[in-house]
Amino acid sequence: MIPLRITVQGFMCYRDRQTVDFAGASLWVLAGENGSGKSTLFDAMTVALYGEHRAGKQHLGDLINHHADAFDVEFDFECEGQAFRVKRTQPRRGSSTRAAFTIARDGREQPIGGTTSRDGFNRWRDELIGLNLKAFTSCVVLLQGKADALINAEPADRMLILSNLIDLSSYQ
Repeated sequence: MIPLRITVQGFMCYRDRQTVDFAGASLWVLAGENGSGKSTLFDAMTVALYGEHRAGKQHLGDLINHHADAFDVEFDFECEGQAFRVKRTQPRRGSSTRAAFTIARDGREQPIGGTTSRDGFNRWRDELIGLNLKAFTSCVVLLQGKADALINAEPADRMLILSNLIDLSSYQ
């Protein structure tokens, strides 16, 4: 999976709509003062894909900026040569939404059927990305202060994470 773009609005420290474009660069660095929102962008990716935050399964409404009525997160990424967009919203009152789209070369998005339901979205994500939340946060998004999570994991957990990353079935 290659991140292409993340857009947030009303999400944690981002009240106004902000977009960070990663496309076209093989290496990028997020730099800024403590508390400026660098880790929040990775939180947004995790929330968009898994509906969870680094602090765990807290109510998504807790992630809404104090000056906003809702949050919107859009995460574009490439996987297996195809660009995808996932969207997740959470109003202060009401239910969250989620959906996945393919993105055509001209930028038009095409909805992926069944991804507006929690189970349908999760099935689509798991089939496409093949990483559960623990593997994703251990290997793709190294959480602040937890970069050694894979190294310090119990052997059974480490094996599970690694088997999610690479096909180890021929060695089992």
